Amino acid sequence: MNLYLRPRNFNGRDLLTIVVIDAYNNNANASIDLIIKPVNNPPYIIAPYKVLLDRSGGMKYGFYANKSIKSFKEGNEFITVGDPDELDPRGKAD
Repeated sequence: MNLYLRPRNFNGRDLLTIVVIDAYNNNANASIDLIIKPVNNPPYIIAPYKVLLDRSGGMKYGFYANKSIKSFKEGNEFITVGDPDELDPRGKAD
């Protein structure tokens, strides 16, 4: 079994050729013309559903839907925006 894979964000025409060979070395092939339509995926946002503030009003902890908790420190990201076509949620190409 083989898996048909194209580069990320591929769209357009492609040709898939299948070859079958039996135990007697007889073979047959067929080609399938594929049309891959482009898809515009909206960006996603990961944000806490609840934030605990310290006495001065600054953010102290963020509570997320997956039951994780982040403490706020300089350099920590409480809100993440990303492209679903990229594996790195910070928008950096892999």
